[in-house]
Amino acid sequence: MVSRKKPFDIIDATKELKAGTWSFFLDLKSWKAFRDAYGLTWHSVPFTPANKTKVPKVRGIYVFSVELGDHNLPPHGYVMYAGVSGLKGKAHLHTRYGQYLNEHKRRKARPSVVLMLQNWKEGLTFSYAQITDRRVSLKKLETSFLNAVQPPINLMDFSAEITKVRKVRF
Repeated sequence: MVSRKKPFDIIDATKELKAGTWSFFLDLKSWKAFRDAYGLTWHSVPFTPANKTKVPKVRGIYVFSVELGDHNLPPHGYVMYAGVSGLKGKAHLHTRYGQYLNEHKRRKARPSVVLMLQNWKEGLTFSYAQITDRRVSLKKLETSFLNAVQPPINLMDFSAEITKVRKVRF
């Protein structure tokens, strides 16, 4: 049987476009200010079960980003979510990585994170910077990073000022 191409439907095309449309924060000044203040060394791995062994058992900051570099397009990506690990002696980077591999089980608790993990699983990268110096406040680092980058999936842990502005935007 010969398959026929479905005729163009403006409603379906609009729904498809809106499903892939997200609002992003692009402020190079705040990004540069963060980089200059912390000077972190980042490492990245594609977010797959096999790469869990590559993530160290130390405290640090981590980022999920969607990245494409090998699909006949120039390399590009965007930070979707960020967090810290090892806060008050809790789960280190390696443990948090494993928890995200099983995040689908917490579907009701964190639906936006589950959406990110499912929607972009083929292009998702896990980046991290180790913070071995215990004098560095992970909480302050996280808030500073979130304020600078404002990843769309993060809902909490911004400064009070940024939180207020994010609630008002539309």
